Amino acid sequence: MLNKSIYCGVVSAVLFCASVATEAQDNLVDKDFYAAIAERGQQTIVGRPMDTIAPVDLPVDKLLPWAGNKSFHFTSCKKITTAEEMNDALEKLRNRYLSFLQDLTPDFCEERLKLPIDSMQFRYELPEDCGDFNRLLQGEGEWNDIAVPYYHGPQGVSTAWYRSEIDIPADFFSKPVLMLHFNGADYYTDAYINGHHVGFHEGMLDDFEFNIKKYARPGKNILMVKIRNDYSMLGGEGTPRYWGNKLAASNSPGWDDPFSGWTCCPAGSGIYQELYIEARSEPYIADVFCRPLPEQSAVELWVEVDLDHGEKADDFLLEYSLYGQNFESRVVEKEIKKIRVEGGRVLNRTLVSIPEDLLRLWEPDTPWLYQMRVALYNKEKKLLDNRKQQFGMRHFVIAEDSSPKGRMYLNGKEIRLRGTNTMGFLQQNVMRRDWKQLTDDLLLAKLTNMNFIRTTQRIVQKEVYEYADRLGMMMQADLPLFAYINQKQYTEILKQAGNIERVLRNHPSVILMSYLNEPMAEMKAHAVSRYAYERLFDALDIVVHNENPDRAVKYIDGDYQAPSNGYPDNHCYNIWYDGHGIELPDMCRGAWMPVSKNWMYGCGEFGAEGLDPVGLMKRRYPAEWLKNGSDGSWSPVYMRGKYSGEQTFQMHWNWFETQKTMDDWVRESQQHQAWGIQKVARAFRRMPRMNSFAIHLFIDAWPNGWMKAIMDCERTPKPAWFAYRDALTPLSVQVESERSTFFSGEEHLFQVWVCNDTPTNPDLVLKYTLELNGKVINSGCVPAEIPSISKGSTFQGFIPVVMPEVKHRSSLALRVGLFDKQGKIFHDEDVLCTVEPAVEAKRRIRIYQIGESKNTEAIVHAFGIRNVVKQGPIGPQDVIIVADSLSVHSRKEEIKTAVKAGGHVLILKEAVPVLSELLVGASVDSVDSKSWIVFRNANHRWLAGCSSTDLKYTYSSVQLAPERHHFRLFNAKGITPVLTYCDQAVIGEKREGKGNWIICSLELSGKLDTTPVLTRLIERILERK
Repeated sequence: MLNKSIYCGVVSAVLFCASVATEAQDNLVDKDFYAAIAERGQQTIVGRPMDTIAPVDLPVDKLLPWAGNKSFHFTSCKKITTAEEMNDALEKLRNRYLSFLQDLTPDFCEERLKLPIDSMQFRYELPEDCGDFNRLLQGEGEWNDIAVPYYHGPQGVSTAWYRSEIDIPADFFSKPVLMLHFNGADYYTDAYINGHHVGFHEGMLDDFEFNIKKYARPGKNILMVKIRNDYSMLGGEGTPRYWGNKLAASNSPGWDDPFSGWTCCPAGSGIYQELYIEARSEPYIADVFCRPLPEQSAVELWVEVDLDHGEKADDFLLEYSLYGQNFESRVVEKEIKKIRVEGGRVLNRTLVSIPEDLLRLWEPDTPWLYQMRVALYNKEKKLLDNRKQQFGMRHFVIAEDSSPKGRMYLNGKEIRLRGTNTMGFLQQNVMRRDWKQLTDDLLLAKLTNMNFIRTTQRIVQKEVYEYADRLGMMMQADLPLFAYINQKQYTEILKQAGNIERVLRNHPSVILMSYLNEPMAEMKAHAVSRYAYERLFDALDIVVHNENPDRAVKYIDGDYQAPSNGYPDNHCYNIWYDGHGIELPDMCRGAWMPVSKNWMYGCGEFGAEGLDPVGLMKRRYPAEWLKNGSDGSWSPVYMRGKYSGEQTFQMHWNWFETQKTMDDWVRESQQHQAWGIQKVARAFRRMPRMNSFAIHLFIDAWPNGWMKAIMDCERTPKPAWFAYRDALTPLSVQVESERSTFFSGEEHLFQVWVCNDTPTNPDLVLKYTLELNGKVINSGCVPAEIPSISKGSTFQGFIPVVMPEVKHRSSLALRVGLFDKQGKIFHDEDVLCTVEPAVEAKRRIRIYQIGESKNTEAIVHAFGIRNVVKQGPIGPQDVIIVADSLSVHSRKEEIKTAVKAGGHVLILKEAVPVLSELLVGASVDSVDSKSWIVFRNANHRWLAGCSSTDLKYTYSSVQLAPERHHFRLFNAKGITPVLTYCDQAVIGEKREGKGNWIICSLELSGKLDTTPVLTRLIERILERK
C-alpha cells in the first residue's frame, strides 16, 4: 500500500509534467492519442527503491577460436519461411492436439430447458420512441433484422433497441424459474418482457440474467432490450476526445465499417454474446468452481446454490462426479452429501481427492482436463438441476520469496512467458461461431513459439478460454481499465472485477490477471490520484481473491508512473515511437528502464506497424483508400479512418524511406517491422530478469485494423511473424552485432549467446562458419554453455572476424549453429553483412580548407589526404571545403567567384547555418534534426549500388555505438537533393557557372569510417564525379 508520505512524492513526481502531457493529449491534430502517450514518457514515484538496469559489460578477452579450415561447415536447420510451410506446420499441430479437444466423459443430459435467441430486430432510438414506448413494443417504424451476437457503433453516448417476438414452449413453464440470460452485453442493459422492465445491468464482460417468469406466458412474448453506450473513462477515439463513465479500454471486437469500426479501438456496444431463455428448478445451481490443489492431489469443489424465496429453505442432496475429460478416467462417481440451502445464495465447499495414479497436471504441451458433474436433488431424491464444468489441475504463481522476486512457476517449475497481445480477432471468432478458426488461431500462437496470450485491456468470451484450456495456451486476462479512473466508478470497478474473476476462475489457461493498463493518475481532471489507484489495487486483491484465492495478479501492465507494488511491467515502443521507454542501442546491450529493486520484470507491449499485403488491400479496402495522387503515387495517409488513423506515414521518417507505390510502401514497412521485432525480441531473450514479454500485436481482426499485427486478418503472415517465431525458439543461439557494413581489413567482434526457456540443459556444441559470397572461408567449433531457465541466457564469447579483401561490394555471412554431440542441430542463426573495398588514400587530391571543424578532420582522416591548403589563392582543381560559419563572412565573394570559374565547393554542417550568404534564397532550419535514417535519391550517381537500408541505424566510431544521424535541414532553389529527411535536403548539389556547390549538413564525424555508403558518397564528391 502507498502511504500518504510517499503519496506526496507521487504528486511532486507526477504533476510537474501534467500540463505538458495534458496539452499533448488534447492537441491531437498532428498526432494520435497513442503517439501522444508514448511522447509523454515515464515518471517515477519517489520514496521507493529502484534498480537501474545498466548495459552488460562483456569480457572482451573471451574469444572463440577459428579452426583455419572448412571442417565445421554445416547445413542450416529447416525453418518456416513461407505461408505454405506455415500452413503445413499448422496441420501437424492440429493433429497433435486433436486428442486434447475430445470429450470422453459419459453422456450428460441437461435438466434445464434452453431456448436460444439468435435473431432480433434492431434500430437506434428515435426521438418519437422516447415519448411512446408502445411504438417500440408494437414494432412500429423501421427496423433492421440482425443476427445475435451483434456488435456495432457508434462510440460514445447512444441508445439502441433490440426487439424479438419469442415463442416460449409451454413445458418451460413447468419449472419455477424462467431466466433471460445474457452471456455478455455492452454496456448499460435494460430488458423488458411484454412491456415489463425485468432488469438492469452495467458492464460488458460478465454474464447476467433476469427471472422473467412473472411476466412471461406460453406462446408469443415480446422481448425488448435497450442497450445504452457511453464514452469510456479512457475517452473516445478521434478529436476532440470525449470522456464518460464506461469501464472500457482500447479493445473491442470492432464492427465492419472501415472508417469507424475496423480499428477495434472505439468502444461500441451491443448484445455481442449468446442470449437465451432458460427454465430451471428452484433452488438451482448458480455456479460451480473447481479450485485445483495439485500439491494436495485434490480439487476443492465450490458449489453455489440460489434460492430466491427464503421460506422454501430446506435440506437438499448434492451429488458430484469427477471424470477425465480428454483422457479416460473415473476419479469419483456419484458421491452424495447433504447440504442446507437457505434463502439467497449458499456456498458449499467439498474437498475431492484425486488418487496419485489418476492425477494429471495441465501443462501447455499436455493440457489434460477434468470434468466435474454436479447434480442437486430434493430430499425425495428428485433431480432438480445439474451442471458440468471443465477444469484443469495446475498451479501458477508469481513468487515474492524468490531471488529476484517475481520469478514465475507453473506447477512448481520455473517458466518464462513469451507471447502476444490481442485485439478483436478472438472475439470475432466466437461471434461468428467459427470454432475451427478459433482453434487454428490458438494453434498459430503455439506455432509462433508463444506460450501465452494477453487479452489486452479486457477479457473475452468464455468459449475462448474453453478452447485455450483444451489446446494448452496460457492467457493473461485484464480488467477493462486504461489510464484514467474517475471517482464515480471506483466501486463499480470492484463489483465488475469480482464478476470477471468468476468468468475466469475455472480455466487453467488463465494464469494471470492484470488490473490496469498504462496509469495516468491525475493527468486529467477526472483521473483520481495514484494513491487512490494503490488503494484500489488493495481492494481489488480482496475482491478477486474472495472469488479465487489462488489468482496471480499483476497490478499494472505498462507502468508510466512506476513503481507499483508487485511485479513491474513497462511498455516499450522504441522501434516505432522513437526513443520511447529506452534507447534502442542501450536496450540491445542489456539495459532497461528503472524497476522495483530486486524484482524480475516484464514488457507487456512492444511493436511496430507493418502494412497489409497489397492483395488484401485491393480486395477489401474502400476505393478512396486505393486512389493515387496527382503524380501517380500512393500513400498510406489515404487509409485514415474516422476515429483512428494509420501511423505509418507519420512514423516512417525515423525508420524507412518514403515510397511512391503501394507495393513499395508495403515492402518497406513490413521490412522495418521485421527488423525491429527481431532486435527487440532477441534483446529481451538475453535479459536474465525479463521473464515476460508480449508483442503488440498478433492477428488483425479486420483489414487495416491495427497495423502492428504481425499477421493480417486473413492469416497471412507478415515477415515479422517469421522473425518473431525464430527469436522465440525456446533453446536458441544468437549472433549479435551492432554493425552490418564494413571495409576490408577491419576487425569486428561478433557476440554469440545461447538462450534457454526450457527446463533442460543438454550437452551441446557451437559450430560456426564464415562465408564470403556464398563460399565458406573459415569455421570453428567450441563447447556451448547452456544456461538454466533461471538464468535465461549465457554469453558464449566473441567471434573475431577480420573482413576479407574484396574488390567490390560483397556479401559476408557469419553462421552459428547449436548441435548435440551426435550432430543433431537444435537451432542456427546467421548475421548478413556487406563488405566494401578499403578506402584508398587520396594522394593527388588537394583540399582548400576554409575554417576548421571536426567534420573536415573526419574527411581528411578517412581519405588519408595530405595536401590540405588553408591560405593563399584557390587553385582551379582544388576541392574547396567550407568548414565553419565564421570563415564564410570574410571569404564569401572569393568562394562564389571560385565556383563560377569551375570550383568544386563542399559546404559542411558547421557552415550550413549561413548558407544564405552563399546561395541567394537558401533557407536553413534553426536547429539540428536527427533520425535513424536519411533518405536517398536512389537515382543519383553518387549513390549507385546502395540499398534502402544502408544508411539506417548506423554505427558511430566516436560514440562506439549505433547513433542517429544529426543534420541541419535546408532548401535552396536549383538544389538537386542527394540525401533528404522529411522532404528537405540533408545533402544536395547545385551547378553554378562552371562549378558546383555541394552542401552537406550531415554529421560525418564517427560515421565515415563505419558507413561505406556514406564514405563512397564523399569520395565521389572529392573526386568530382
